[in-house]
This record gives sequence, structure tokens and C-alpha cells, in this order.
Amino acid sequence: MLKEFKRFLEKIDTREMQEYLETFRDALDTLNEDNYENQDTQSLVLSLIHEQDQEGYWGIIESPHVDGDTRVEFWYKPTYIATAFLLKYWLISLNRNKSVDGMENALIKGLKASTGRGFNGHGHDDMEGRIEAVDIFKAGGVIDLLDKHPNLCPEFSTIFEGVLEGFRNAIETDKTKGDWGEEYRDRIFEALKGFSGEEGILIFVYGTLMEGQRNHKEYLSYAKFITKGVVVGYTLHDLGNFPGIKKSSKGVVEGEVYKVDQDTLHQLDLLEGEGTLFVRDTAEVICYGMKLNNVYLYLYNQTVSKKSTIKRQPMDEKSQDKAHVWYAVYGSNLLFVRFATYILGGDCIFNGKHYPGCTNKNLPTEYRPYEIPYPVYYGNRTSSWGEGGVSFLDTERSGKTLGRIYRITKEQFEEIKKQEGSSSNWYDETITLGKLDGIPVVTLTNKNGRPTYLPSDAYIEVVRRGLKETYPQMSEYDRMLYLTSL
Repeated sequence: MLKEFKRFLEKIDTREMQEYLETFRDALDTLNEDNYENQDTQSLVLSLIHEQDQEGYWGIIESPHVDGDTRVEFWYKPTYIATAFLLKYWLISLNRNKSVDGMENALIKGLKASTGRGFNGHGHDDMEGRIEAVDIFKAGGVIDLLDKHPNLCPEFSTIFEGVLEGFRNAIETDKTKGDWGEEYRDRIFEALKGFSGEEGILIFVYGTLMEGQRNHKEYLSYAKFITKGVVVGYTLHDLGNFPGIKKSSKGVVEGEVYKVDQDTLHQLDLLEGEGTLFVRDTAEVICYGMKLNNVYLYLYNQTVSKKSTIKRQPMDEKSQDKAHVWYAVYGSNLLFVRFATYILGGDCIFNGKHYPGCTNKNLPTEYRPYEIPYPVYYGNRTSSWGEGGVSFLDTERSGKTLGRIYRITKEQFEEIKKQEGSSSNWYDETITLGKLDGIPVVTLTNKNGRPTYLPSDAYIEVVRRGLKETYPQMSEYDRMLYLTSL
């Protein structure tokens, strides 16, 4: 049996690291009450407690600032296995009224660290990653943790339950295929075995169906609340007696996700006039620490005027122009999910870096494309993006940069500025670009200019995706032409 935790700091041998992870996983699978107190098990437990880093991880490589596949496989996966091993040992210890100094604290830190990616795999393998993470934690006794000790690490319990709800919803809505068409239905069924939780369908609601609003009690009082969240690419409209949402290239709608049964869904269809007044569609919901895919929501099926757009949510919110700014971004923050990390906090799924987030974790409910009148250059070398440069504005020259503006509070902007890095080597200058709808448009760059370095492929890929999301009318050729011209 494995006796100690090991890192590969001097020589990176992928095959050797894979073999080590297999041995580590075997140690997890074979841990039981019979070998719980043997010398090898005790040695491994003490090694895990001692070798855990300050943020709670057990990566077997030197740093998480590597490409996404490597980060998932050799930073997060060993953290999952180590945490699951300590969880299994902790559960056995409870039954025997025994403990090891420092073990529970290490376990809690490991549980929290494990949520950094929402248990997603890398890129197109996000479903594969979630299934593997669930399998690992099942081997560690996560079913008992959720049933009997959910408050040991509430953040872990909430996000892990969200993954399970996503699996159940994928089954209910028949959305069990990966990005390449691979079928995961059987593996999802297997992953869900043993977990408590009623069957149901996830639905995103807004307006009069939200908690405290007039239709909530009648239709959703017995539904299970899952989370608050937002859908990107939609705008909310005031239709008189009720609101409705329409697809849009520059909107965000706040709402709540509930689990409902078929009868409740039928009643909601009748309320919304499904098929005529509204149509039921599916969307991705972004919430703290996770994304829920293929969640039902109701889209308004009639034409609307621009005047009906509700720009500030909730609907009865009074004008807050003095409290807000438009934050103009032009690099990786063009991609909404990446920008959301600055507000929500947690580990960025694209570069592995941890962000504290903002005190006010409300995501922007309005954003727009925005042309910035200065050119971009790539400067500095950052390990967060594979030792490549990142975007800065050259304010000494005129030009045009395709950007995006987010409406956020001034307090959020100041906290984001600190997270971006406000030292003299990074984004130490705030520039006002004018006003829009009476609200200042501000952006960040370096006051004196930074040494230029080519960006990494990982960084450029996030910027490219952000351009695609912000400027969907651009062709892929035009996007790449734009990026290579910077």
C-alpha cells in the first residue's frame, strides 16, 4: 500500500505520474476498517496532513499554472483522491471515536479546495471530469458526508449537490451527450447510484415566480430551491402585468433555479401559455462555484420594443447611476464566465488562479460590446497563463480595440482592480473613456508601459472565445485576423 504522498518537482514524467495516481487511487479503494490502523495507512494519513499546501491542495506538480489538461489531471485529481482518502479515514474514525491531530482541519481545507473548478473537466471534457470526480468521492464516502455531515464543509456540500442535480437534470431532459457526441447516460446513472434525492426537473424562473413574488406561493411553494443564478445572452422585458425574457447578444437576467416534478412543470406551462405566449427552452445557468446546463426557462414568444427592456434588476430597483460604472475590458475578461470569477471568487477554470472575489457577489445584469480608442499590446510574463504576456492598452497611440463593458458597482470595480494587480508592474492606471447612459466608462492599463511578450495559446483561446461571445457576427477568420494583428 502507498505509504506517503509524493510530488514530482524535479522531473516531469507523465507516465510515472499516471502510475502514481493509479496507486494512490488503489489506496483509497482498499482502505477499510480492517487496514485502518496499519502502519502504512497511518503513515499516509500523516504524510497527507503534512504535505497539504496552504490553500488545501495536493497537486503532484509544482504549480497549477499550466495548461488545462495537465492542471486537471495532476493538480485537481490528486487533490480529489487525497481529500476522499482523508474523508474515508475520518468517517471510520468517527465510528471508532478516534482522531488524528490536524486531520479534520486538513479534510475541511481539502473539501473546499476540491470545489475550485466546480468538479468540471477541462474544455470539452467537462462532463467526463464531473463523472470521474463523483466516482472518486463516492469511494471516499461522500454519500455519508452529504447525508450525515453536510455542514462539515457547506461550500463543498452545496457545489457537489449541484453537480448531482445537473446529472439528474441531464437524464430528465435527455441531454446526456458530450461536446463530441459521446454518450454518458449509463455512466451518469452509475454515478448517481446510492445518492439520496428525489427525481425532478430543473427550471430557471424570474419575475413573478421568484420567492416573495405573487406567483411563487401557488406554483413553487413545494418545489426544491437549488440556487440563485444568472443566464447570459438574454434581456428582461416589462410586459405590463408580468415580465418576459428574450434572447439577446448583450443581456443578463437574474433568477432562481428550482427542482420541480412533471405535474408542476405542466402547471407552469399552463401559466406561461407554453407554445403561444411563451416557449420553454433550455439554457446554461451560472451560479457560485458551478454551472448548471440544460435548465428549462420560459422565453417570451411575441415581439417586444426596446423601450420595454428592464436594464436594472430587480424590477423595482431605483436608479443607481451614481453608484455604478461601466467597466471596459479587452483581454480574457471579454468572456463572461472568466470575468465572473473576479466577482464570485474561487479558482478560475482557465488558469487555475484563485481569486477572492468581491464583497458584493451580484453579477452584472447588463453588458455591451464597446470599442476602446487605444490599441492593445501584450506585456509582462505571467505564470498564470503559461509564462506568456497579457493585454494592456497603449494610451500613447490612437487605435481601436474590440472590448466589452460590464455595468458594476464602484465598490466592485475597486475590488476587481486589486485582483487585477494594481502595483506599478500591472494595472496601476484607471482611465475614464467617457459616459454611457450617464454612467462613467472606465478601464485599466499600466501607466508607463510594460515589456512586450507573446501571449500563451491558453490566453489567446480565452480571448478568442470572449470575442466570439461579444461579437457573434464576426466570422472565425475575422476573429483570428484581429487577434494576429494586435
